Amino acid sequence: MNQKPKSQNSEKKSFVTFVNKTNRDVDVLWLDYEGDPVKYHTIPPDICVNINTYVSHPWIFEDSETRDRRVVNNELIFYPPNLEKFFRSNLPGNPGLNPSPRIIVLIKLPVYKLRDRCLQVLRDSVDWEKNIDLLDQLEFELPKSVLDDLYVMILRKDHYL
Repeated sequence: MNQKPKSQNSEKKSFVTFVNKTNRDVDVLWLDYEGDPVKYHTIPPDICVNINTYVSHPWIFEDSETRDRRVVNNELIFYPPNLEKFFRSNLPGNPGLNPSPRIIVLIKLPVYKLRDRCLQVLRDSVDWEKNIDLLDQLEFELPKSVLDDLYVMILRKDHYL
């Protein structure tokens, strides 16, 4: 049984810099202690934002307009690393090393399945509020599962889900 990802109590801090490497605005969302997304920032393309977080606090990333997910290291959920494993603040011969180094985290587009990408294009190419009856016509052209997925994508983009 898969549990919903959510933040856990932790005292281990992690300092990250999220960099938007997509060509669209991306929302940075923290998953709270219930697993609900909390919007922290919107990052324009090629811009970064510093976040001070904790090792057990997961983060997700969404296109600001379409709500399509974005990835970090080819993963949909980012778990901040334990910095002690990445950096040492008192390395021999280098006592002045920053005790709070930041991990650079690149936000990128995922590789979508062809089916999902086709649904995204269909969703974005029609003004559904003005052409809602088109969904009824598509009922005879598309399998129910595909139509259901398109409907969810439309609602999600319009912030109804």
